[in-house]
Formats: sequence, structure tokens, C-alpha cells
Amino acid sequence: MADQDILTQLEQLTKDMLATAQQEKWIELAALEDQRRTLLAAIDTSTLKATANQDHLQRIVEHNQNITQRLRNRQADIKFLLDAFDDPLEKAVG
Repeated sequence: MADQDILTQLEQLTKDMLATAQQEKWIELAALEDQRRTLLAAIDTSTLKATANQDHLQRIVEHNQNITQRLRNRQADIKFLLDAFDDPLEKAVG
């Protein structure tokens, strides 16, 4: 597969990952990330540095930043819930 095709697939896959994160389908998101890592391993780094590909890369980076922010928000939500469960139990037992 040509590197340009791989880059196009990476962009689409990252876009799909963002949609999956927006739907909070975390297991599916992890599977998509595995696919993305496989594609990344197959691409020549010179392709990533080519000026013609900078638009693709910029969109990939933007999608990835949005995915990361959603994950961080979810992580904070889970921490809040865990803290809420732990505190009353510790006080009752403690």
C-alpha cells in the first residue's frame, strides 16, 4: 500500500476515532487505536514530513487532540465517581 493511501486511511481512522469517543464507545475506540498504530508502523516517516501532507497531518493532530480531551474529561468523571463511592464507606468503617 502506498504511503499516501496509508495517510488518507490514518486521517479517516482518526476521524472515526473521534466519532467513537463522542459516543463514549471506549472499547471500540481502543480497537481503532490498535488499527491506527498498525498503520503508523507501516508508513515511511519521510511521507509524514512532506509539505504536501501537512494538511492531512494537521487534521489528524486536531482530531487526536479532541479525542485526548474527551478521554481526560471522562477520566475526571470516573475519578469523581470513585471518590464519591470511597469517601462515605471509609467514614462509616473508619
